[in-house]
Amino acid sequence: MNKLIRASFFILTIFIIISCSNKNSMVGFPGSKIDIYEITLPDSCFQISYTWGDSINVFERNSKLVLGSYDNIESRVLVRFANFPKNPTDIKNVSVSLSIYKNNLTTDAEYSVHLLSKKWVDNQASWTKYSKSSNWDSNGGDFVSEEIANFTINATRADSIGFSIPSSIITQWIEQDTTNFGLIIKEKTRPRNSQFVEFYSTESYSTVLSPILKFDYTNDKGKELQYKNRSTADIFIHNAEDNLNVTDDVLSLWNIAPRAIAMKINVPFELFAEADSSITSEDDLRLITINRADLILTKTEEIFPFTNEKNSVSSYYLTVPLVDQSYFTKENLLLAHSVVDTLKSNQLFVNITSPIQAYVSKVKANNGIIIKSNYQNMDFSRINFYNINSVDITKRPKVKIRFSSFRKD
Repeated sequence: MNKLIRASFFILTIFIIISCSNKNSMVGFPGSKIDIYEITLPDSCFQISYTWGDSINVFERNSKLVLGSYDNIESRVLVRFANFPKNPTDIKNVSVSLSIYKNNLTTDAEYSVHLLSKKWVDNQASWTKYSKSSNWDSNGGDFVSEEIANFTINATRADSIGFSIPSSIITQWIEQDTTNFGLIIKEKTRPRNSQFVEFYSTESYSTVLSPILKFDYTNDKGKELQYKNRSTADIFIHNAEDNLNVTDDVLSLWNIAPRAIAMKINVPFELFAEADSSITSEDDLRLITINRADLILTKTEEIFPFTNEKNSVSSYYLTVPLVDQSYFTKENLLLAHSVVDTLKSNQLFVNITSPIQAYVSKVKANNGIIIKSNYQNMDFSRINFYNINSVDITKRPKVKIRFSSFRKD
């Protein structure tokens, strides 16, 4: 009996493999056929295509700390250490180290370290606020003007940097914990354009790569020990402003001063009918399945910083008709797909299968789609893509659709 079952299973498996490997094979119900087709939408299907400015927010649990300047935007690092040993004496050799994630300096740069003078909330602090609802007295953080340390980062430095701070500061933080607001690190001289360094934050969850405070001390039993611990809170703040201008020159995905893409793509049934003669009306589109639909964007030759190993983007349905809005709220967007691309080529493939399926099936109104970076507010990374008005037609956005058509013979 078992042999008979195994034999039957084997025959069924072979049948399925043969059926699925043949483009026009008979599968499904008796007397039915599923055919696979591929089409590329012409430029005329791109009814609307432009870049809009998204809102500036804090990228929570950011694994990076960005220090420096880019495109007239300055960023500063806030870091706080706690959980000190009890009753230490003879504190000495106090140092802080930061591990470099990516060095984007073109020349050596100097930075200064200051004591913060106000308590701030991790994952909430920004250039103007120390918490979601409370403002700094001065934009850029409230701190003591006199520096407690300074250091220089070489343009070729790739490992880590370190600086020493007075032991009296650690003693004060231990004896008066309410005065421990942490440190702020900023450019020592006037901010320069395109000069920044990225460090690993404590959200990298590494006891090696996170910001580390280290010092020697003597405990209450007279034993000499070393304290070494990663930061309990850190964040970078920047003075970028919302850019709500709409542009159709290029399509942009920017992180700091976020930019995103808005598109309205028409999918007329005639294009499907050209591939499959059995489709004679829009009503026939209910019989097709969108197996895959990719929006293909080609990068421009502009040189921008891009410091991530991979690019992560999401496509969204629009719940309101797309006209030429300069901003969309969260309520206007419904997540469709998220994709990760290594960007080893000059093209980005964005999965828009669900929206195309919903639009041809009339399940949802074709209000348009939104493409956003999942790393908005994370770093200075930027990418520009050619728009539909590119002189070079080979670099214009493309939509390639692979669909299957079910019909009875």
